[in-house]
Amino acid sequence: FPTLYFHNRFRADGLDFVTHIMENFGSHSYLDASTCCISSVYLAHLTKNAALLRASRQLYGAALKAVICALNTPEATSETMMCTMMMLSVYEMYARTTKDAWVMHADGVKRVMQIRGAQSYGRGFSRSCYIAFRGFLIATALYKGVPCFLDGEEWQDFASKVRSEDSKKPGEWSAFVDISELAFMEMAKCPRYVSEARTVNDSTTPNFIQDLI
Repeated sequence: FPTLYFHNRFRADGLDFVTHIMENFGSHSYLDASTCCISSVYLAHLTKNAALLRASRQLYGAALKAVICALNTPEATSETMMCTMMMLSVYEMYARTTKDAWVMHADGVKRVMQIRGAQSYGRGFSRSCYIAFRGFLIATALYKGVPCFLDGEEWQDFASKVRSEDSKKPGEWSAFVDISELAFMEMAKCPRYVSEARTVNDSTTPNFIQDLI
């Protein structure tokens, strides 16, 4: 996650993902608690500090309560809520409070992104969120054995637009955008291929198998 963020900082229009969160700390209780819980669990993971791990669990509980309250307000589909859900999903990848908790948060991100639509991620912080988390959305779909919504026409067209725009941006990493974005667009299709392959049995038509191949 930190490596993915670092190599994509040049894509940001304005504040990048991490800087935006730091600049907006203190503006929303759910964002604050989520920032603190993911920071503390990461430090606990690095230092093997049990006290930090306990603190992260308490902060995680506070974050969940704040998120639940905010879901009944217009903020439910805001970019601030979306990045909060992203951080909570990454938190669960470290903490594993329950086996699939990270998937539940990733599904929350997915629902917000679908409601907002691809074009709302064209600029600013929303674009940074899209870049930062989309790989996890593919991983979630593979884990669940279902297609990923990022292989849909709307999102593939948007990825193509991002590829064209970001390959022209200044910075040493822009040279890799063309191939990395093309790879991403193909990777987004893999969950669907896997889910369709799992349905193949003795009664599957040859045409279906040929199309899948």
